[in-house]
Amino acid sequence: MKAIATNHRVPSLFESFFGDLDRAFAPGERAAAHHSPAIEVTRGDDAYRVRAVLPGVAKEDLSVKVEDGYLKISGKSSWKKAETEKDVYSEIHRYTEFSRALRLDEQSFDVERVEAKLENGVLEVALPIREAAKPKQIEVKVD
Repeated sequence: MKAIATNHRVPSLFESFFGDLDRAFAPGERAAAHHSPAIEVTRGDDAYRVRAVLPGVAKEDLSVKVEDGYLKISGKSSWKKAETEKDVYSEIHRYTEFSRALRLDEQSFDVERVEAKLENGVLEVALPIREAAKPKQIEVKVD
């Protein structure tokens, strides 16, 4: 018995194109692309660090919040390119929204000291660990 079912059927070019087109113009659907950026979480001695690669995102289009027990990262990016060649005018627009929420144990972090920095398209959020939540070395006594 297989643990994972696989479907080896590959959709045709027309199915893919028209399926995407239908979703783009479906009533109630968002016109913008929406995704959750990949993140990396590491732990240091004093803080957790959350990193997300957000190319093309400006500081003013980015929101970082600690709210209701979550670290919430959201924003948007847009890109526009126009070209004119002889009698042809072409304009390309790209607009993307993104969001990501990570559940936090607010008792473990010093929420008042959370810092966020955006540099070269990489967002880094530092979540300082409260002293009470840091591991304590226990001395072992010998009788």
